[in-house]
Amino acid sequence: MKLLIKLLLIAVALLGLWSGESFAEPPTYYTWLTHFERTRFNEYIRFWERDSSFGTIRSNDYIAIMGNPLLGLVITSQDRFIGNNENLNFEHIFNAPPYEFPESYPHLRHRASPRISDINGRMMTRIRMYGNGGIEFYQHPLGNPHGDSLVMSIAAPYNRIIYVDGQVEVEGVLAGRVTIYSSGEMWLVDDIRYVGADQRTGRFGRTREEMRDFPHVLGLVSDQNIIIKNTTANGRENGWAFGGQVNRTDRHSIVINAALIALNESFTFQHQNDRFNRYQGPTPDDRGIIHLTGGVTQYRRGYVHRSNHQSTGYGKDYMYDYRLETTGPPGFAPGEYPDVSGNYDVLDLFVGPYTLQNTHARKVIIRRGVEVNLMGGNSLTVRDSLIVEGTEEEPVTFRSVLQNGRSRIAVNGHNRSLIDLNHATFSRNVTVRMQANSIVVNNCEFGTDADFEGNVTLNSSRFNEQVRIIAWDDVSISRSLFMDGITLTGNLRNGELINNTISGGRSAGVEIHRFDSLRLVNNIISDNRYGIVNRHWNRPTVEYCDVYGNRSGDYIDCEPGEGSISVTPRFIDPRNDNYRLAWNSPCIDAGDPASPHDPDSTRADIGAFYRDRNLSVSDAPTVPDQFRVTASPNPFNSTVTVQFTLTHSETARLTIYDLQGRKIQSQRETFTAGVGKITVSGELLGSAGVYFARLSAGDQVGTVKLVYVP
Repeated sequence: MKLLIKLLLIAVALLGLWSGESFAEPPTYYTWLTHFERTRFNEYIRFWERDSSFGTIRSNDYIAIMGNPLLGLVITSQDRFIGNNENLNFEHIFNAPPYEFPESYPHLRHRASPRISDINGRMMTRIRMYGNGGIEFYQHPLGNPHGDSLVMSIAAPYNRIIYVDGQVEVEGVLAGRVTIYSSGEMWLVDDIRYVGADQRTGRFGRTREEMRDFPHVLGLVSDQNIIIKNTTANGRENGWAFGGQVNRTDRHSIVINAALIALNESFTFQHQNDRFNRYQGPTPDDRGIIHLTGGVTQYRRGYVHRSNHQSTGYGKDYMYDYRLETTGPPGFAPGEYPDVSGNYDVLDLFVGPYTLQNTHARKVIIRRGVEVNLMGGNSLTVRDSLIVEGTEEEPVTFRSVLQNGRSRIAVNGHNRSLIDLNHATFSRNVTVRMQANSIVVNNCEFGTDADFEGNVTLNSSRFNEQVRIIAWDDVSISRSLFMDGITLTGNLRNGELINNTISGGRSAGVEIHRFDSLRLVNNIISDNRYGIVNRHWNRPTVEYCDVYGNRSGDYIDCEPGEGSISVTPRFIDPRNDNYRLAWNSPCIDAGDPASPHDPDSTRADIGAFYRDRNLSVSDAPTVPDQFRVTASPNPFNSTVTVQFTLTHSETARLTIYDLQGRKIQSQRETFTAGVGKITVSGELLGSAGVYFARLSAGDQVGTVKLVYVP
């Protein structure tokens, strides 16, 4: 049922492409994916009845079909199929936007270990997999295949990307989750099979349920061709009929368990008996069957069978690996693959996670619960509108996958554009630059500096670094926390800052450059370098604010108004970013009497966070005054208990990340004030290593390192 729903969602999204909308998935999602269905000889190879295919097929080109061999969803960027296909009985979508084929995958090179060089094109690398015995790497000089020497060996890997700069030969039996990526041609010299798969066919199940829990997965990726090498094991010299023994599988056919991706060329076979080939095989030269369980992505469709010499090459026995619909080999799993790039009209992200790299769109919609991973300085550029539909239960998260750099989101809207952000979190190395006629930010957190230009409304949000606002006309800021100040400039006609906490800034708490009308009411502005700095001839209205302890002055070219005070606000624990009011804070019930009452039905407090008067003062000493996160035992080999303290009842979220910043798991639970505990099972982490547990509860965040030693 889940798969059916997802297919329907994809179909709906792709149908929307007729009006310019777009949807992106990693290439491993598709059973068959091509840019050109035409071969290098400009010939269309038809899908025939015997080419039955399960899963989703997609091409930017015309798809040639004879009969009704296809059993899944078929997507093409063209307006029709070609061939004899009048009575189609499978789902199909025409006029889809082209799938973007990158020239290479830098994110695979970046994460790869080991990385092997071909020494300026002089060496061929051979990778032999020995199941639970690990993987060995050999090299020999090009043209001297008998000169193999062992380069290195690794134990059976759980999750690893291997990069070869140059050509590579691959064979063997895999245990684990691996992606092999080569910048040159990739040669398949013998069977490539998973531990536990059938030796003859490579099958490890025929249904989603049977495949779902199978542990091994392989990606074979080349910037060039992926080629079945003409070896004896692969059926050289008419191996299918060798001695009349079609059961001699060591002399014919090839088993492939993998998702194959040929980025700029084809999946094909060596020595096709063309006249320009030096090799001329027997007549016929039938080499057996390709038993493939996985998927095929190729820029240009390649031959795996030719009619030369009466018959040359292989028959096809392809079975889709259904696990690839929801996961993938390393680098292509959710949250790892740069699966959205290029230009779009309307980009609607609603399944996720997604990774964005050099993505440009007129309008972007991001649905609740989606994780957005950003790669590079131009990760996402929006020309018009950005709408984020997160909720408290399912927020939208933006994070950079670059370990030593920043990623950037930019919105360059016009006078009818809209930015509407709800329950979104932007990590510390994500820079935000947003311009639109209307900018509305509700319940969001920004880990780094943020620039807004337009008519701006900020509500119940947290800003960890400096905020700069260029106002077109109106600015309304309420119930928000600013930890490095806010700067207001532009053509500000109507501005108001109501019930905010602005504390700990390196420069001014509030710096004002130009305005016609600006009111500051019920704000705490404390412990910045400056309090309020007015650089305009007009004076802002400052009422019922607590401006205190700013090192170089509280009021610069402005003055306190009615109800304003200058005393320590008494936060619970500002050193650990807890700016809620302590039970004895002078800001409680000290706000503007004309303001709406706080939720506890008392007079408005000053600051972003009200103090519930229904809490008993006598209970205050038993409530911890700091937010601490610990873990024990640590290191651990079975389970670990993450323990933390809460100052009041709160819903806590525990998220586990690996060293690459990938989210491993997340869980939520509501606790009363005091000590809370969440137990994590090591089995959910997968492999031994170092992880990070991030515990967030309201505005309180803590992180602890976990060491898993099973």
